[in-house]
Amino acid sequence: MRQYLKMICFAFTLLYGLQIPAFVDSYKQTLDARLSQAKTDFVGFQQSADVHFNGDIHKLIQYYQQHQDILVTESAANIQAIYQAITQLEQQQQILNAGQIAAALHVATQYQSEIWLQTVKHYNYQIQFSPQVIIWGITSALLSTLLLDALLGLLFLIVGFKQRKSDRQTI
Repeated sequence: MRQYLKMICFAFTLLYGLQIPAFVDSYKQTLDARLSQAKTDFVGFQQSADVHFNGDIHKLIQYYQQHQDILVTESAANIQAIYQAITQLEQQQQILNAGQIAAALHVATQYQSEIWLQTVKHYNYQIQFSPQVIIWGITSALLSTLLLDALLGLLFLIVGFKQRKSDRQTI
């Protein structure tokens, strides 16, 4: 039974591991699309900051916040939100470009973000074999199987120890 459980674990995590590079790539594409859209939305504000405030977007936002017209004041929050979104998306982009493991770990921790949910919604579960994909699949499968084997070994050791201890007490 233990061997079958390890084979099932190996097969499942192999298939899961084969998906990691493609999912990370899909996440990157979704992030890039969002960043491109945010930059497009922001370009007019940056142009105004360039003309009137020597490119300082913070001075433009401050100007809008101090304006007496409530519509202009409310626009300051929108400009700041777009600017912050661009900053956060660019930070994520840097992390995703830092390396495969850093990118995979980052994507794994973003499971509640809008970008992650959108990626899952549009992700196509096809395996595209490449050396990188095969390495991810085999590594994931081996690590999970070793972890399962260690946990099962520990469980059987504890159960066996308790059983031997109870057998000694009955004698």
